[in-house]
Amino acid sequence: MKKFLSLLLAVALMFTCASLVACSKEDDKDPVIGTYTLTSATENGEAMEIPEGFSSTIVVNEDGTFTMSQSMGEHTESYNGTWAKDGSTITLTPSSEGDEPVSLTIGENSLTLTEVYGEDTNAMIFTKQ
Repeated sequence: MKKFLSLLLAVALMFTCASLVACSKEDDKDPVIGTYTLTSATENGEAMEIPEGFSSTIVVNEDGTFTMSQSMGEHTESYNGTWAKDGSTITLTPSSEGDEPVSLTIGENSLTLTEVYGEDTNAMIFTKQ
């Protein structure tokens, strides 16, 4: 009976250790990593309608790279590059020459791209999938 209890305890301990290791690996992952889809937009604080057929997706990878894709009908553009996080900001730096880095604000399960054009401020909100 003692051997059975010892074996049962050893198996339980093994499963506990395995689950702790799995949890710690998941907990170590930066929460900004994931796939984000454009869900809303504003102009000067007022909701803007996203054109029908337009979609935009940002994929932030664990290896420090990103992909951003935009589609309108059959026309698709994609950008690849690297990302860096500084506090509540993530900066996407495209690998293609001539494209400028873009900074987005990190929210709870969202990224917000804010652009200012003269007196107008536009924001695009990407929600984590």
